[in-house]
Amino acid sequence: MLMADLALQGVHISNQNVIYRLDTTARARINAVYMTSYFTGAATGSALGSVAWLWGGWGAACTLGGSIAVLNALALAHDQRLAIQSRNAAPA
Repeated sequence: MLMADLALQGVHISNQNVIYRLDTTARARINAVYMTSYFTGAATGSALGSVAWLWGGWGAACTLGGSIAVLNALALAHDQRLAIQSRNAAPA
């Protein structure tokens, strides 16, 4: 649990570092959107985890966790593909 908590804090700080570079004049608004999304995602994950546990115990909870991890990996791959396309399309 300690390692998971430390990793979560590291990801949170890394995410804030990235979003603060988007627009320095809109930091408060960007942070508000980020924190609202962060809280909504955490609350949704907790609710889904509880439902999965009630529905099928450890098996369902692990399946849900694995499914969410796969969806996150797909989103990351898509984001990286868009970043590569954006770099290639930029004028030299």
